[in-house]
Amino acid sequence: MQAARRRRLSWTQAQIWQLRQRWSTGASARQIARELGAGISRDAVLAKVRRLELPGRRRHDRRPSARTAVRAISFDAIPDQLRVRTSEPRRHPIWVVEAKPYVDDPGADASVPPVQRRSLLELSDEVCRWPVGDPARPDFFFCGAPVHIGKPYCADHCARAYCREQPSKPKLDRRDRASIP
Repeated sequence: MQAARRRRLSWTQAQIWQLRQRWSTGASARQIARELGAGISRDAVLAKVRRLELPGRRRHDRRPSARTAVRAISFDAIPDQLRVRTSEPRRHPIWVVEAKPYVDDPGADASVPPVQRRSLLELSDEVCRWPVGDPARPDFFFCGAPVHIGKPYCADHCARAYCREQPSKPKLDRRDRASIP
């Protein structure tokens, strides 16, 4: 079937005439493809219609989509409780308002020697890729020390980046919890 489609490279004048006639009468692309046969698919018919710049058609027999139905609802038909209030500023939760951004201790990486420091373009798999400072500032750099085996950071930065998992308490079954006073 695939090979038959590949062999078919051009449309004959008779097929184009039949396509134009059937398209103008309102036949679907699938119907036209079946009538033409010879390995012509529905998609091939639609592509040819587009290349021939035949007028498109809208199908009015379909029900309106949900999006169209939503747009058709009048603003006045929406209950007051469901309307978005644009006059009131949005209130954020208190924990968001009072949150303090985490800022790493700027002096923690001050001991990185200037010779060891790397820019983004100087990074490789053999050097530590720990970012130091604010990327928006010109004094931003990467650590550049030799990496810890199998990690992207040096030993010092691995200790800061990876927290060891704390041993967890064994989970008690419901029956075991009931026996605890």
